[in-house]
Amino acid sequence: MAEPGYNDNKGAVPQQSKFKQHFRKYWWAHLLNFVIGTLLLSLLLTYVGLPRIAQGDVDKAEMIINEQEVSMTTPTSFQLRVLSTVKSKSLFTPQLDGFEASLFLEDTEPNIKPFAKINIPPVHATKVSTTIVNQHVEILDQEQFKRYNILVATAKHFRMGLRGRTKLHLGALPVTTVDFNKAPELDGLNKLSGIEVSNINVSLTKFPDGSNMQGRIMIPNPSVMTLEIGDLVQDISSNGTPIGNTTINNVVLRPGKNYFEMASSSDQAAVITILSADKTKSGILPITAKTISVTNKAGQHLPYFEAAMVRISCTIS
Repeated sequence: MAEPGYNDNKGAVPQQSKFKQHFRKYWWAHLLNFVIGTLLLSLLLTYVGLPRIAQGDVDKAEMIINEQEVSMTTPTSFQLRVLSTVKSKSLFTPQLDGFEASLFLEDTEPNIKPFAKINIPPVHATKVSTTIVNQHVEILDQEQFKRYNILVATAKHFRMGLRGRTKLHLGALPVTTVDFNKAPELDGLNKLSGIEVSNINVSLTKFPDGSNMQGRIMIPNPSVMTLEIGDLVQDISSNGTPIGNTTINNVVLRPGKNYFEMASSSDQAAVITILSADKTKSGILPITAKTISVTNKAGQHLPYFEAAMVRISCTIS
């Protein structure tokens, strides 16, 4: 037991003084640790955090196809013009390099089968960014391109896959590689629902072009696509009985209603037989038309359009 007035800690160095002495002696080590820690944190943010943030922002961005035009069609190529908008909620406004993108159908993932490739131009990404592609395109996979056009012709809505890889620049930060993988949704032709035929003119003799039935056809296009399809030849029948064929020349489907002149060569005897057999005596001849041939201005068959149009049968009364 200590005597009154005796201090057990007499001569001991206060704890605070020990810390001060330690920092005076090893200040350089603590400074070095701080610098190294700050550097490591900066490196992690720059080389791990930034790429993840950049890729996340690209993934969250929404791509919208505003216009799409297919023209100068040949059996192996076409001219493509696409106006698209990308909407982003990112706080950053980086610069993206131009890159090559594959066009494909989503059901071929993960090992996609591109039917074509296009060049996406450089873009300064803001809240709303617009790009225009206008180029000659070679068809890489005929079967996949047929499937794509069948989807365009028959679906009410469809999605087109687009995939590529590019470089992202943001100020003085290191260049980052990002994957661009989008599948924008578009309106399809919906089996050309709503076709109307008017101004039917039937002759017992032939018109100057060799046909004996002429008229006007309206083909609706509910999509944002303009399609230079070409010349259509259709088989026409009534109640399952073949009665002739119809030709519609220079078909270019633009958004909205499209009007074309049509000329038919029909078997008048078969038509009269069908009308005579109609017990209702309505005088109405139901006609079903089915495309059998699509050719361009040079007379070349376009197998991808033929595969699509053959899937559509139009019945007109």
